[in-house]
Amino acid sequence: MPVISPYRVALTAGEQSVLMARARSARGPHRDRLRAQIVLAAAAGSTNMAIATQVGVHVDTVRKWRRRFAAAGLAGLKDAPRSGRPPVFTAADRAEAVALACALPAESGVPLARWSCPDLARELAARRQIAASASTIGRWLAADALLASLFTPDGAVRIPHVNAESAGREEIRAGIERLQALLDYFVQTTHPGTIRLDGNTASAAPTCASSAASATAARS
Repeated sequence: MPVISPYRVALTAGEQSVLMARARSARGPHRDRLRAQIVLAAAAGSTNMAIATQVGVHVDTVRKWRRRFAAAGLAGLKDAPRSGRPPVFTAADRAEAVALACALPAESGVPLARWSCPDLARELAARRQIAASASTIGRWLAADALLASLFTPDGAVRIPHVNAESAGREEIRAGIERLQALLDYFVQTTHPGTIRLDGNTASAAPTCASSAASATAARS
């Protein structure tokens, strides 16, 4: 004899419409599509075991989302906040660390040839009161392969398709500047500007130039 769930699911017209759209969506997140299918099947009277077999999940997953929807409606189908300690550092703290690492120590009046992670940690604590450890700063820098290459003695950047290679901090810096100049030239030559229409006003701004022009045009 099938087990009847104590959590009855009854849908309003609005909920039915939203869930049907989610269940049929091929572009939406798979988790949203799956949860919608579970709730729709539950509303149609299917048992948890039958729904689990139909959508290909464990019966405990069906119980979870049936219970959550019965308690909170569509809001119950959202992921719950994750537990654990919130991040200690902000995006601004990380940006400060990266900006300092990209500058030569001499630019900050520090008598070093190049930064190490412990040096960066001490400087950030003294200058910005950011108490990040050396290992935390190392993870921030290592998250970007290009930045990581700037802070190792044998760092190198290679572009195999054009047989280009830059080795060492100063050569990598110079290569980035040359690439930026080429990109600026390319954008200015092939895509000189952008025009935006707002009512009867047309504003034109060159993509990489320092000047901008605006004009008023009457629509016909």
